[in-house]
Amino acid sequence: DIYSQNPEEMVSRFFSIDGTKEIPVKDTPSLRAFRGEHVKNEEYLFRHTDGTEIFVSASAIPVSDESGEINAVVVMLYDISQKTKNEAFIQAQRIGKIGSWMYDTRTGQVSWSDELYRVFGREPDSFELTLETIRGMIHPDDLDQHDQILKKAIETGEYEWEEYRVIYPDNSVHYIKAEGIVERDCQGFIARLIGVCQNITDQKITKDELIRKNEE
Repeated sequence: DIYSQNPEEMVSRFFSIDGTKEIPVKDTPSLRAFRGEHVKNEEYLFRHTDGTEIFVSASAIPVSDESGEINAVVVMLYDISQKTKNEAFIQAQRIGKIGSWMYDTRTGQVSWSDELYRVFGREPDSFELTLETIRGMIHPDDLDQHDQILKKAIETGEYEWEEYRVIYPDNSVHYIKAEGIVERDCQGFIARLIGVCQNITDQKITKDELIRKNEE
């Protein structure tokens, strides 16, 4: 039950979605509906009296009696905490040029986040995702190192971070840093590799320029 028994407590705990601004009591969905406004799917941070917080989508509808006077409101709150967290995670990946991946060693299935496609210069779900198609995007000079690191992770459970170059469809070359962990099943067998890749091209260019300037 999102609302407490006390209506005054109920309307005093809405905040802007980023949590930086408390919504005045008169501007909360229920009291706006009492003034005749129809509130539809507005997103807020809702803070319980015990300090716990959830993200909600709020709608409020005024209810009138036979004379047309508003005597009640119907308020609907939907918990969108997971959706909001997912959106924040996606946005953070995009800002950091970081994508996440998972490889199931038992089925051979590979899955990527949408941002990882972009890190590799592709649109999400624009090609069949397999280890071979991924290898086809890695610079030939970096393939042997990549293969050895992947092989070691699958055989020993030790995943070392790596840097390699990928080739975009326009033939431009970009630098990737990859890190991962190994997950085992309940019997101790290696089941999955999970990790992230980050586009570090800008950092590499800046570092190379600094090295050149220092050598001049």
